[in-house]
Amino acid sequence: MTQKEIAETLNVSIATVSLALSDSPKISDITKEKIKDFVRVVKYRPNVIAKNLATGKTWTIGIIFPSITHSFYGELVREIQLNLKDKNYIGFYLPIEIFEKNQDAIDILLNRKVDGIIATQFNIEEVIRLQDEKIPIVLYKFMGYPIDIDYVEIDEYKGGVLVAQHLIKSGYKKFGFIGYIGTKRYAGYRDIIYQNNLIMNNEWIKQLGDVIPTDSRESGYEGMKKILLLKDKPEAVFAFNDMTAIGAMRAVYEAGLKVPEDIAIVGFDDIEEAKYLNIALTTVNTSKKEIAKKLVEVILEKIENKDKAPIQKIIIEPELVVRESCGFYLKNKLKDMRM
Repeated sequence: MTQKEIAETLNVSIATVSLALSDSPKISDITKEKIKDFVRVVKYRPNVIAKNLATGKTWTIGIIFPSITHSFYGELVREIQLNLKDKNYIGFYLPIEIFEKNQDAIDILLNRKVDGIIATQFNIEEVIRLQDEKIPIVLYKFMGYPIDIDYVEIDEYKGGVLVAQHLIKSGYKKFGFIGYIGTKRYAGYRDIIYQNNLIMNNEWIKQLGDVIPTDSRESGYEGMKKILLLKDKPEAVFAFNDMTAIGAMRAVYEAGLKVPEDIAIVGFDDIEEAKYLNIALTTVNTSKKEIAKKLVEVILEKIENKDKAPIQKIIIEPELVVRESCGFYLKNKLKDMRM
C-alpha cells in the first residue's frame, strides 16, 4: 500500500499522511494517531530510499563522542539515540578514543551524507570545516571558539560550587581534588574553598592527563593512592567524575580505610552505577536526559530551518545528589545518636 492509497482510504491528503508519519506538529494528535494506527494495521513500510531521494535527506545524524565504555557518554549517547528515534531519525554513532581521530570520523560521516552532526570537543579547524561544508552541527560543551556555534552544556562551575558548599556545610576543612585543574568544575570548587579561607594544598591536587580515557577508575585509583601516602591528608576529595571517584574509593578501601569515615569522596555526572555502590556516591547530576533532548532539538531545528535557525547556547543547571560517600548521612546519624 502506498501513501496515496492510505490517503484515499482515510479521506485525507497525501501531505497529511506524510506529516503524520514524520510526527509533524503541523497536524493534530488525533489525526496523527488515526493515520499511525491504520498504517500499523495494514503493515505499511515506507520506501526509505525513495523518501531520501525526494527530500534530499538521509534521516541520519552523526554522533561523535568518546567511547561508550566511558559510562557518562554511554548513557548520554543512549538518550540521544532515543530522542532521535522519536523524531524518526537514526543516530550513527562513532566512538573516539583520542581527539586526533576526529577528522577520520568526520570523513566517514560526510561520505555517508548525514544530515547533521552532534559531537563533543571539536577543535576550531574541524568546526570551520563543517560550517564550510554546510553541515549542521551542535556541540556538547563550548570550547571557547572565536566563532558562533550551537552548543548545549552543563553549568560546570556551579556544579563545583555545589560540591564545595556541601562539603563545607558538612564540617570539612581540608580539601583535595583528582581531575583536570583547567576545568570550570574545578574552578567553582576551588573558589568556594578559598573564599571560606579553608585549605587545599597543592599536594592534595592530583592532575589527570590530557586524553579522555585518563578520567577513569584507574586514574582515580592511582591519584588517591598518592594522596593516601601523604602524612597530612585532606578530609574530603572531589573527583573529576564518578568513574574517577569510584577508583578513588577502591584505593581508600585497599588502604584499610573507610569512606566517608576517614575521607569523604564526591563525584560528578551521576552515572547509574553511582547509586548502587556499597557506599552510594554523592555526585552532581548533569541531567543527561535534558542534555540529549536539547542537543536533538537544536540539530533538528538547524536541519529544518538551515541558515534561518538562530544560534543557540544552552546552559543546563546541575543538581547535587547527596548520598553516603560525603559523610552527610553519617554525621547526621551520629548527631541523632547523641540526642
